[in-house]
Amino acid sequence: MGLPKLSAIITELALPLYGKDASEGEMKSVLNIVCGCWNLGPFSEDDRAKLRPLLIAPWLDHFVDPGGKLKEEVDRIIQVRATDHVHDPRFILNYKLEPFGDERSDKRLLQIVSFPMPPTDFKSAAMKNLSSAMEA
Repeated sequence: MGLPKLSAIITELALPLYGKDASEGEMKSVLNIVCGCWNLGPFSEDDRAKLRPLLIAPWLDHFVDPGGKLKEEVDRIIQVRATDHVHDPRFILNYKLEPFGDERSDKRLLQIVSFPMPPTDFKSAAMKNLSSAMEA
């Protein structure tokens, strides 16, 4: 038996963070956060602290979080990945959100681009990208 559809998992994790009337921009901001949470899940707390500014923090700036509810949900999603999907080797590299159905439909189709790799390889690539961005 193969792995479950990652797009279904990410959609399930993202739905509580945006309402049915969310704009495409809001949906993309939430998906960026949820994909970052997915990618943080396999790491230790120390590694998460190093990677969080790169993978999640830029997207959290788009939201007001009175009472810390969003932070709690982000932490919950990371924990879901770390426990319920601990053996899933896939890291999310990108995604595409496209209209689904006819032109009157407000439904969207989520397609995930992922790659199975050891967490150490993902961390090395992420830290390298962070270093490159800081030098630019």
